Amino acid sequence: MVNILVKAACLICIIGAGSLFKKTHLLSPDDFKPISKIVFNFTLPCAIVNSLSTATINLSFLWIILIGLACNLTTLAAGYELKRKKSPQEKAFAMINLSGYNIGNFAYPFIQTFLGPPAIMALCLFDAGNSVMCTSGTRVITGNLVRGEHKRNPVEFILKIFQSIPFDIYLIMFLLTMAKIHLPQPVLTFTGIVGNANTFLSMLMLGIGFEFHFKTEYMNKLAYYIGIRLLLSLAMALCFYFLLPFDYEIRKTLIILAFAPVSTWCPVYSQATGGDVALSSAITSFSILVSVTIMTLLLVLI
Repeated sequence: MVNILVKAACLICIIGAGSLFKKTHLLSPDDFKPISKIVFNFTLPCAIVNSLSTATINLSFLWIILIGLACNLTTLAAGYELKRKKSPQEKAFAMINLSGYNIGNFAYPFIQTFLGPPAIMALCLFDAGNSVMCTSGTRVITGNLVRGEHKRNPVEFILKIFQSIPFDIYLIMFLLTMAKIHLPQPVLTFTGIVGNANTFLSMLMLGIGFEFHFKTEYMNKLAYYIGIRLLLSLAMALCFYFLLPFDYEIRKTLIILAFAPVSTWCPVYSQATGGDVALSSAITSFSILVSVTIMTLLLVLI
C-alpha cells in the first residue's frame, strides 16, 4: 500500500510541477501543444508497442473494445436525457462533458505505473473503443444535434478515426499479437527507451494544461457535472465487477478505468458546439483531481 501511495504522490507531484512551471513562466501555456504532439504521436505509441509486444490476447477479450464504445455511448445518452427539455446547445454541452475517457495521457501512464501486462492489454482494448468516440464520434453526434453541419459519410468517419496514431498502433499491435508475430528486439529496445518517457511527459502535460476558472456561478454546475459523472462511473464499475466474465485482474482494470477523467477533447468540442469553454475546461481539470484520488484509493482497496 505504501508503494502505491508513494507512486501516486510522485505522479501528482509531476502534475503539480507542470502547473507550477506554467505559473512561474518556466513553461508557458503554449508549450502544451508541442508536448501533447510528442506524447500522442511518439511516446504513447512507443509505450503501447512496448506493452503489447509481450501481451497474449484471448479472442474473448476483444469484447472489451465494445465495452469502451458502449461506455461512451451510455454517457452521451445520459447527457442527452438530463437536458432533454433544454436547448440543443445545452444538450450538446452535457453530452460532451459527461463522456469520453482520458486514457492516453492519464489512465495509461497511471495504470502502467502500478499494474502489469494483463491490465495494460485490457486498457488498450478499452481505449480502442473509446478512441472511436473521442477522436470523431462525439463531435459528429453533437455537431449534428446543434447545427447539422458536421455530417460525414461512413468513409469520412472511418478515415477520421484512422488519423489517430495511437489508434493505428493499437490496431497494428492487435493484429501482430493475434498472428503471433514478434517485433525485432532492436525495435523493442527503441520503443522501450522512448515509451519510458511517456508517463513523465503525460503528467507534465496535464499540469501545463490544468485550468481551473474559479467563478462562483461555476461551482454548482461543476459539482453537478462531476457528481453525475461519478454516479455513471460507479454504475459502470458495479456492472464490470458483478456482470463481466473476465478474470479479476481484467475486471479490476476496467473498474479503475470507469473513474478515468473526461476526455481532453471536451473543451474543444464544447467550443465547436457553442458551449461554455471555460466551464468545460474547469470540468476537465477538476475531473483529473477527482480521478487521481479515486483511482489511487481503488488501487489500494481492491
